[in-house]
Amino acid sequence: LMFYLVFRETITFGEYMSLYIYSFFIFGPLQEIGNFITIYREAEASLENFANIMNTPVEPKPENPISVSEIKTLMFDNVTFQHQTATSKALDHISKMDDYDFINSI
Repeated sequence: LMFYLVFRETITFGEYMSLYIYSFFIFGPLQEIGNFITIYREAEASLENFANIMNTPVEPKPENPISVSEIKTLMFDNVTFQHQTATSKALDHISKMDDYDFINSI
């Protein structure tokens, strides 16, 4: 549109360049306001998530815990996992059984 006005000689090329430079002074701060609002909203969502985590009730300790002496076998049977925001599963029907020496691996 602006070049159309220059070619029609409604405005001069110098006036076009002045308007072009002034537009940075007008639209630059407006863009920064938009960036600030976006950052503020992201921080607000993060603080809400943090508050939800901090308000999670503490797991009660069992009154009569059972002592586990030694774990020799670890088994996964048909394990599936997908994050709430994911579109596909990270683990899908994983089954595995292995013998481990947990005392030496810790």
